[in-house]
This record gives sequence, C-alpha cells and structure tokens, in this order.
Amino acid sequence: MIIFLKPKALVLKLAKNKKMSWLLTIATCLLAIILYVNLGKFLLRDIFIKENPFVVGAGYKVSYLPSEVISMKGLATKAKVADFRVSDLINADESRHQRAFEFLYPIRVNSQSKFLFAMQEEKVSFGCVEIERDDKIILYYCK
Repeated sequence: MIIFLKPKALVLKLAKNKKMSWLLTIATCLLAIILYVNLGKFLLRDIFIKENPFVVGAGYKVSYLPSEVISMKGLATKAKVADFRVSDLINADESRHQRAFEFLYPIRVNSQSKFLFAMQEEKVSFGCVEIERDDKIILYYCK
C-alpha cells in the first residue's frame, strides 16, 4: 500500500507514526555522520603533513621552495654564517634569488659579504675557498 503512494504522501503517513518518524530521523542523522566522516578523510588525506607539524623545518619537504634554496639554508646554518651574497647565476634567476633572501631571513644579505653561495657549475673568482658543498650549491669564503 505504501509503495504506490507519492513521496509527499509517504512523508505525511510517516509523520503520523511517531515511532517511524524517530527511526527515520535517527537513520538519516547516522547516515549523514558516516558520509561526513568518510568524505572528510577522502578530501583531506593529501593535505596533512606526515611529519610532526610543530617541529622546526617540518614543512620544508612539502613546500614549493627550490631545492637549492633549502640547501643554502642548511649550509648557512651549518657554517654559522651571519651574512651572505649570491653568485651571478643565482642572482639572474629572480625567483630563486628572492626566495633565498626570504627563506634565509635571519641571515642578512650583504653585497660585501665574504660568504658566497654559488651553483656547482659556476666558476668563482680567484681567492675563494670552499667551505661546504651540497648537491647543487657550494658555500665559499672569499677574502
């Protein structure tokens, strides 16, 4: 008998039966909660940082920084550099140049600095001694 009723008539019939309306309400709420939880896991699974987000440097690996800039930070921290300058090749690429200045912030940029960051394929001027080396970046001390 209920099968042949229109949806509006079915809702009215269920509304008259209080037990049935409570069961329908509870079932709808449970279904909504289950869908919300599962959809949330699906949408957010790639956003979470797999490492502890409160550790210093946790976001470096998932950031959009060039690997050279991250290497510069590591080399500068390891060598305890107070200020630095960059080579012509790094200076020519505005994106890498600007990101390096921002990412290494507590360490100041100084055009007269004795510490020079250069790419491995670059030739540096005479009188510069290599301090540290990474995959693509070399830190020099120039007199």
